[in-house]
Amino acid sequence: MIRLIVVLALFLFNGVQVADAKRVALVIGNAAYEHVPELSNPRNDAEAVSTSLERLGFDVIKGNDLKRLEFEKKVREFGRAIRGAEIALLYFAGHGLQVNGENYLVPTDTQLVDEADLDFEAIRLNTIMSQMEREPRTNLVFLDACRNNPLARNLARSMGTRSALVGRGLAPIETGIGTLITFATQPGNVALDGEGRNSPFTEAFIRHIETPDEDIAVILRRVRKEVIDNTDGKQVPWGNSSLTGSVVLNPLTDQIVRADDDNKSANVEVAYWNSIKDGTSPVYFENYLKKYPNGKFVDIAEIRISELRKARESSPQSGQTQIARLEQPSSQDLEPENPKQDRELVASIQRELNRAGCSVGTADGVWGNKTERGLKDFAGKSGIEITSLDPSAKLLEILKGVQKKVCVF
Repeated sequence: MIRLIVVLALFLFNGVQVADAKRVALVIGNAAYEHVPELSNPRNDAEAVSTSLERLGFDVIKGNDLKRLEFEKKVREFGRAIRGAEIALLYFAGHGLQVNGENYLVPTDTQLVDEADLDFEAIRLNTIMSQMEREPRTNLVFLDACRNNPLARNLARSMGTRSALVGRGLAPIETGIGTLITFATQPGNVALDGEGRNSPFTEAFIRHIETPDEDIAVILRRVRKEVIDNTDGKQVPWGNSSLTGSVVLNPLTDQIVRADDDNKSANVEVAYWNSIKDGTSPVYFENYLKKYPNGKFVDIAEIRISELRKARESSPQSGQTQIARLEQPSSQDLEPENPKQDRELVASIQRELNRAGCSVGTADGVWGNKTERGLKDFAGKSGIEITSLDPSAKLLEILKGVQKKVCVF
């Protein structure tokens, strides 16, 4: 099996990131092969990669269990979609093989009983690469090959004395300027399937690919180390690069935030939050609070910091278990000053403030500083006189009477 990630073509100007780059990805997971046993992980790997890429702002073209004609159709669609794109990405999980130094991706209806079948039943990797290289881009290619490929063995047997042309694993790829190629293991070797939901390489890849403000080269070094550790050194990701500048998938530098564009700033904040919301270290959320002290997710960030610290103190290994509890604040975390206040009334007021654009975070029924700040913001932006900062039915009625967003972030 090959899990191929031809990841991100990012056009660089002297190494400077482009904030509003068009991002397009083709993600394919082929598992249900008709002439060999079904594979277990390709669909899971493709789905996990798709989710990560969508969070990173990619328009993802998806396809699972594609036959030859369906595969070609997706490649054509991808070729059209990446016109003018500065980031283009292809991820393929499924069977693949090399013959005479050339790599092929295998659709689910491929049989390969003869060498001549290759041109009609398999997809040349170079065909997809040529689509990506028609415009200036930085192509990142990631190949993840399964240990057992019965299609390659069948083809080798049919070729007789020429069977040596069917290589083990995948062949090295010559790179042009602006290209990074990474194999899940050394060229000519094979990668492990793994015992979990994802392959060792893809599991590490999706764990690190959304790291905020990090260059892809640094991310791949972390992926390599994790794969080596998790496979006891049996699998060593390898690659070569001709990139001319840094490539950052999740840029968070000041240059991409425009002070005169509030809507753009709000989008950047949401993207930042999405990139760290599942983090298992308090540092992620502490950095968020520093960057967005009055942000949309301040309350949740503070709660997660508290929970993660408690989890680490009680059991250093339980971070990921604890994180599942952090979606909603508990009543003990943010107990109101007045325990007799009507939580449903407060929650209704908070929902109305959020609807008006005056974000107070989660509508948890707790009247705190964040809610009061949102109410003050509402009063200042709407011009409506608010006589008290305490929750009341009258206040809820006023808020419900406002039919538009009055607060701009």
